[in-house]
Amino acid sequence: MEAPAEPSPLRRWSPLWTSLAAVALFTAAVAAVTSIALDDQTFHFALYVSVAVPALLLVVAAVWLWPRPSSQLGTVARLGILAGLALFGLGNALEAVGIWGWSWNGSGRYVVTNQSLAQTHDLGGLGSAVGEALLVVGVLLVAADVAQRRRSSGRVSPSRESTSAPDGGPALTDGQGATQQPSEPRWGEPGYVPPPPTSGQLEAQRSSARRWCLGFGAVALVLLAITVIGYWTLQPGEDDLGAGMSANFTLFVTVLVIVFARRWRQASRALRSRGEDQS
Repeated sequence: MEAPAEPSPLRRWSPLWTSLAAVALFTAAVAAVTSIALDDQTFHFALYVSVAVPALLLVVAAVWLWPRPSSQLGTVARLGILAGLALFGLGNALEAVGIWGWSWNGSGRYVVTNQSLAQTHDLGGLGSAVGEALLVVGVLLVAADVAQRRRSSGRVSPSRESTSAPDGGPALTDGQGATQQPSEPRWGEPGYVPPPPTSGQLEAQRSSARRWCLGFGAVALVLLAITVIGYWTLQPGEDDLGAGMSANFTLFVTVLVIVFARRWRQASRALRSRGEDQS
């Protein structure tokens, strides 16, 4: 049986691109909601919907596009993230429906007008909280899986870099008595170790990481300036929703800057070490 074909770069990067698409959709929806004059109840309904729709669409995209990890820990992490996203999206959808069970009484607080819808809103809040907890656990498991794979690859790499021929297992004999050495494991087979990237691939990775790092860095600086101005000009009694969302977006984009900065640094180090070896 032939080994499965190596995934395309688009499929390898699908978790990042689908997540960015969901965040962009959420940002566009929130910008549209905040730019329209809505009453308080309708505003919260639209805000819940703008969170629920990207989250549920991301779950559908993740099921079809995100690569399935080979390790058991990675599989559990993937299930945790998908379950967390699904509960988070469904929770916000239930909150959007249940918000109509409350009514503003004009004296400064909400009162319950429909008990079943109010209970639906509370149930949605519980689902959102559980989903957020599962997302945190899933992300921590992903970090643990990455650290485990790096440790295992670090144990394998010295033997791969040695000049001696790898042990291919016991020799096989064909029908005429001639011995045949088994071939190296291919992608998707146990024991496969990917070949080191070429200098051209490392240069392309460094250029791409540098471009994305600088681009997201510029966006993070703009969002940081908006956040500072928003909190600086906030008047007593005003809602800080806009400034708070800008701070959340700043944190998210900063994480992307750190990710691409690490890729930029790793590619630069690999190119420098390769140049020193050749000299």
